[in-house]
Amino acid sequence: MGILCAVVALSTESCEFQFGLYPEALQDGGCSNKYIVCEFGRANIAQCAPGLAYDPRSHRCNWPDEMLDLNCEPKSKWPFLLDIFHRIRFLHTSCPYHPSPS
Repeated sequence: MGILCAVVALSTESCEFQFGLYPEALQDGGCSNKYIVCEFGRANIAQCAPGLAYDPRSHRCNWPDEMLDLNCEPKSKWPFLLDIFHRIRFLHTSCPYHPSPS
């Protein structure tokens, strides 16, 4: 008979598992641009690039409007994005059209 071995996930006070990415605990259950990185059971706070939020489904940073089903409201948390989108739309519609040579 062989030796039986069990693999047990080790958790710490701040990390469910020794390694992994986890969403920041929010009281409103919405989304955040911060998330927790666990390395060797130590929790470190990381931050997504400006305008992005941590998506707990894919364990990566994502556009907030891709997470509306998770109560992520980009208009209330990232109002500056609306200004950027309006500027881009204005620049796109105000640029003169240059037809390609025939």
